[in-house]
Amino acid sequence: MRTLTHHELLKKLVEINSVYPNEEEISNFCIDLLKDLNFDIDVVDIGNGRKNILAKRGKGDTAILFYGHLDTVGVVNSEEWNTDPFKLTQKGNNYYGLGVSDMKSGISSFLTALKNFPGYIKILLSVDEENISEGAWTVLEKKPEFFKDVNLIIASEPTMNVGELEGEFLK
Repeated sequence: MRTLTHHELLKKLVEINSVYPNEEEISNFCIDLLKDLNFDIDVVDIGNGRKNILAKRGKGDTAILFYGHLDTVGVVNSEEWNTDPFKLTQKGNNYYGLGVSDMKSGISSFLTALKNFPGYIKILLSVDEENISEGAWTVLEKKPEFFKDVNLIIASEPTMNVGELEGEFLK
Protein backbone atom coordinates (compact mmCIF):
# COMPACT_ATOMS: atom_id res chain seq x y z
CA MET A 1 0.00 0.00 0.00
CA ARG A 2 1.39 3.40 -0.89
CA THR A 3 1.65 6.04 1.81
CA LEU A 4 -1.66 7.82 2.23
CA THR A 5 -2.21 11.46 3.11
CA HIS A 6 -4.31 12.30 6.17
CA HIS A 7 -7.30 13.12 3.93
CA GLU A 8 -6.96 9.89 1.91
CA LEU A 9 -6.65 7.75 5.04
CA LEU A 10 -9.56 9.48 6.76
CA LYS A 11 -11.68 8.90 3.63
CA LYS A 12 -10.88 5.17 3.69
CA LEU A 13 -11.59 4.89 7.43
CA VAL A 14 -14.97 6.64 7.13
CA GLU A 15 -15.95 4.35 4.24
CA ILE A 16 -15.49 1.30 6.49
CA ASN A 17 -18.62 0.58 8.51
CA SER A 18 -17.25 0.01 12.00
CA VAL A 19 -20.45 0.56 13.98
CA TYR A 20 -20.11 -1.41 17.23
CA PRO A 21 -19.72 -4.48 17.16
CA ASN A 22 -18.68 -4.51 13.49
CA GLU A 23 -14.92 -3.84 13.82
CA GLU A 24 -13.42 -6.76 11.89
CA GLU A 25 -12.96 -4.98 8.54
CA ILE A 26 -11.43 -1.83 10.03
CA SER A 27 -9.14 -3.93 12.26
CA ASN A 28 -7.85 -5.85 9.25
CA PHE A 29 -7.37 -2.63 7.27
CA CYS A 30 -5.37 -1.03 10.12
CA ILE A 31 -3.25 -4.17 10.62
CA ASP A 32 -2.26 -4.09 6.94
CA LEU A 33 -1.55 -0.36 7.11
CA LEU A 34 0.61 -0.70 10.23
CA LYS A 35 2.55 -3.58 8.69
CA ASP A 36 3.23 -1.37 5.66
CA LEU A 37 4.57 1.25 8.10
CA ASN A 38 6.97 -1.38 9.53
CA PHE A 39 5.22 -1.88 12.86
CA ASP A 40 5.39 -5.18 14.71
CA ILE A 41 1.82 -6.29 15.34
CA ASP A 42 0.16 -8.24 18.11
CA VAL A 43 -3.59 -8.85 18.27
CA VAL A 44 -5.97 -9.48 21.15
CA ASP A 45 -9.22 -10.83 19.71
CA ILE A 46 -12.32 -10.55 21.89
CA GLY A 47 -14.33 -12.81 19.57
CA ASN A 48 -16.03 -12.69 16.19
CA GLY A 49 -12.98 -11.12 14.52
CA ARG A 50 -13.06 -8.11 16.85
CA LYS A 51 -9.34 -7.45 17.13
CA ASN A 52 -7.53 -5.02 19.37
CA ILE A 53 -4.29 -4.01 17.68
CA LEU A 54 -1.06 -3.59 19.63
CA ALA A 55 1.70 -2.20 17.42
CA LYS A 56 5.24 -1.09 18.13
CA ARG A 57 8.17 0.26 16.16
CA GLY A 58 11.60 1.48 17.15
CA LYS A 59 13.80 0.87 20.15
CA GLY A 60 14.45 2.68 23.39
CA ASP A 61 14.03 2.64 27.14
CA THR A 62 10.64 4.34 27.06
CA ALA A 63 7.89 4.54 24.48
CA ILE A 64 5.15 6.97 23.58
CA LEU A 65 1.80 5.20 23.19
CA PHE A 66 -0.86 6.51 20.83
CA TYR A 67 -4.37 5.29 21.62
CA GLY A 68 -7.51 5.19 19.52
CA HIS A 69 -10.65 3.09 19.20
CA LEU A 70 -11.94 1.57 15.99
CA ASP A 71 -15.69 1.38 16.57
CA THR A 72 -18.31 4.07 16.10
CA VAL A 73 -21.80 4.62 17.39
CA GLY A 74 -24.66 3.72 15.09
CA VAL A 75 -26.25 6.11 12.63
CA VAL A 76 -28.89 7.87 14.71
CA ASN A 77 -31.44 10.31 13.35
CA SER A 78 -30.54 9.29 9.81
CA GLU A 79 -33.19 11.64 8.45
CA GLU A 80 -31.15 14.54 9.85
CA TRP A 81 -27.98 13.59 7.97
CA ASN A 82 -27.40 15.85 4.96
CA THR A 83 -24.62 13.58 3.67
CA ASP A 84 -23.90 9.86 3.43
CA PRO A 85 -22.50 8.86 6.86
CA PHE A 86 -20.09 6.42 5.19
CA LYS A 87 -18.68 8.94 2.72
CA LEU A 88 -16.22 11.63 3.79
CA THR A 89 -17.66 14.99 2.78
CA GLN A 90 -15.82 18.29 3.01
CA LYS A 91 -17.68 21.58 3.34
CA GLY A 92 -15.28 24.48 3.74
CA ASN A 93 -12.85 23.56 6.50
CA ASN A 94 -15.15 20.91 7.99
CA TYR A 95 -15.34 17.18 7.33
CA TYR A 96 -18.50 15.13 7.76
CA GLY A 97 -18.92 11.37 8.05
CA LEU A 98 -19.67 8.81 10.75
CA GLY A 99 -16.78 8.66 13.19
CA VAL A 100 -14.91 11.70 11.86
CA SER A 101 -14.63 13.35 15.28
CA ASP A 102 -14.97 10.19 17.35
CA MET A 103 -12.41 9.00 16.43
CA LYS A 104 -11.31 8.27 12.90
CA SER A 105 -9.71 11.70 12.32
CA GLY A 106 -7.58 11.20 15.42
CA ILE A 107 -6.38 7.79 14.22
CA SER A 108 -5.71 9.15 10.74
CA SER A 109 -3.79 12.09 12.19
CA PHE A 110 -1.37 10.07 14.28
CA LEU A 111 -0.89 7.32 11.70
CA THR A 112 0.08 9.81 9.00
CA ALA A 113 2.18 11.92 11.38
CA LEU A 114 4.11 8.89 12.66
CA LYS A 115 4.95 7.31 9.31
CA ASN A 116 8.55 8.62 9.42
CA PHE A 117 8.89 9.21 13.18
CA PRO A 118 12.25 7.77 14.28
CA GLY A 119 11.51 7.23 17.98
CA TYR A 120 10.17 4.29 19.96
CA ILE A 121 6.40 4.31 19.59
CA LYS A 122 3.51 2.04 20.40
CA ILE A 123 -0.06 2.14 19.17
CA LEU A 124 -3.15 0.62 20.73
CA LEU A 125 -6.28 0.52 18.59
CA SER A 126 -9.10 -0.98 20.62
CA VAL A 127 -12.57 -2.27 19.85
CA ASP A 128 -15.81 -1.97 21.83
CA GLU A 129 -15.15 1.54 23.22
CA GLU A 130 -18.66 2.65 22.30
CA ASN A 131 -20.11 -0.17 24.42
CA ILE A 132 -18.32 -1.18 27.64
CA SER A 133 -14.69 -0.86 26.47
CA GLU A 134 -14.29 -4.63 26.57
CA GLY A 135 -11.42 -4.34 24.10
CA ALA A 136 -9.26 -2.04 26.22
CA TRP A 137 -10.06 -3.92 29.43
CA THR A 138 -9.12 -7.22 27.78
CA VAL A 139 -5.80 -5.81 26.56
CA LEU A 140 -4.99 -4.50 30.05
CA GLU A 141 -5.79 -7.92 31.51
CA LYS A 142 -4.03 -10.09 28.91
CA LYS A 143 -1.09 -7.91 27.83
CA PRO A 144 0.00 -5.72 30.77
CA GLU A 145 3.63 -6.04 29.64
CA PHE A 146 2.79 -3.96 26.54
CA PHE A 147 2.54 -0.90 28.80
CA LYS A 148 5.60 -1.43 31.04
CA ASP A 149 7.96 0.85 29.09
CA VAL A 150 5.33 3.47 28.18
CA ASN A 151 5.92 6.86 29.77
CA LEU A 152 3.33 8.90 27.85
CA ILE A 153 -0.07 8.04 26.40
CA ILE A 154 -1.66 10.29 23.79
CA ALA A 155 -5.36 9.69 23.16
CA SER A 156 -6.25 11.48 19.96
CA GLU A 157 -9.99 11.63 20.43
CA PRO A 158 -10.79 15.26 19.63
CA THR A 159 -14.19 15.30 21.30
CA MET A 160 -14.76 16.94 24.65
CA ASN A 161 -17.45 18.72 26.55
CA VAL A 162 -16.84 22.25 27.71
CA GLY A 163 -18.05 22.82 31.22
CA GLU A 164 -17.12 22.50 34.84
CA LEU A 165 -14.75 19.90 36.21
CA GLU A 166 -14.26 19.95 39.98
CA GLY A 167 -14.99 23.67 40.14
CA GLU A 168 -12.67 24.61 37.29
CA PHE A 169 -14.20 25.98 34.11
CA LEU A 170 -12.76 24.40 30.98
CA LYS A 171 -12.25 26.53 27.90
